Amino acid sequence: QKGMEIVGFGNLDYKVATEANDEVGLLSRTFDAMVQYLKRTTTSIESLNKEISYRKKAEETLRESEEKYRSLVENMKDVMYAIDMDGMIIAINQAVKNYGYTPGEVLGRNFLDFHKKDMHARLMEFSRRVLAGERVTGESVIIGKDGSEHPVEFSIAPAIKDGVIV
Repeated sequence: QKGMEIVGFGNLDYKVATEANDEVGLLSRTFDAMVQYLKRTTTSIESLNKEISYRKKAEETLRESEEKYRSLVENMKDVMYAIDMDGMIIAINQAVKNYGYTPGEVLGRNFLDFHKKDMHARLMEFSRRVLAGERVTGESVIIGKDGSEHPVEFSIAPAIKDGVIV
């Protein structure tokens, strides 16, 4: 009974087993086996709780980093956008409002729709170079929503994931 009290207070290393080959000995060895199982389970739960805590902290750190990045991009004075492999705009910051557009009016449209037509061939060549992995800088003319022309400088870099341009 003393052994059960010791285990009951949390000392899972305590052994109550006797060497007896009778019912009491078998019962005490079974009790010790149950305590060892409980100890492994408790250790597993503690390890799991540590892992959960670590992941929650990592998620919070990532969320804070994303918020900082989003704030930086959204508050830029220059337009920053991302296009997919077909040239469709998949992300754009608020600076597009400088040209009279809302982000919603631009998302899902081809980036060439907003550049002066005589720049299209040159921009397509730049796009081919970027898809080949090159970083490109150049100049173009953006057409504002009101038809006004805005000379711009740009820098394009490929988005790479797992060593592949996406």
